[in-house]
Amino acid sequence: MMLAESLADAGSESGAAYAEQLRPFQPADADFVLARLRYRQHRIPESAAALRRGFLTMRHHPWEAVDAMGRSLDVARNLMRSRELAPSMIDALSQPFAAGQWEDVRVWYLAIMLRDYESCTPRTIRAIRALEPWPPWQKEFLKTRRDCYATVMLDDLKRRADEDLEAYASAERTPLLMRQ
Repeated sequence: MMLAESLADAGSESGAAYAEQLRPFQPADADFVLARLRYRQHRIPESAAALRRGFLTMRHHPWEAVDAMGRSLDVARNLMRSRELAPSMIDALSQPFAAGQWEDVRVWYLAIMLRDYESCTPRTIRAIRALEPWPPWQKEFLKTRRDCYATVMLDDLKRRADEDLEAYASAERTPLLMRQ
């Protein structure tokens, strides 16, 4: 796995051969490595297809490498910049993975991707609400949550979202050096 990922990150086609050696035992990881390789090679549609296969495999095979999965979610978010690939990535993350693996993280990425793709639609609101009452304590998500609740006039939830964002902001560290 380490060799496959290293070669994929370097854009070396040798990474594909190592990924295929992983496939019998770790099929999702094989697709995640291949997705990263194709992404580095700027073969974006192939990267998206491999990511989708990996995420769909995760619905029934919970044995992925933790680091590979995390990096794959980041690649998926990068692929969302292409409006034509967004529906495929959103669909791939729309259902839970096996054994509840990555559930909060999956829904968090789904909510952010939905917000980026279609703004604060009912699907976006459902994804955000799925993380209540303990949303990810991350500034971007807390802002998205507040803004979406305000957009659809869910006043009680917006009030709580405001309070959480304010609590987050008040707990942020002050930089040692200020930029000029």
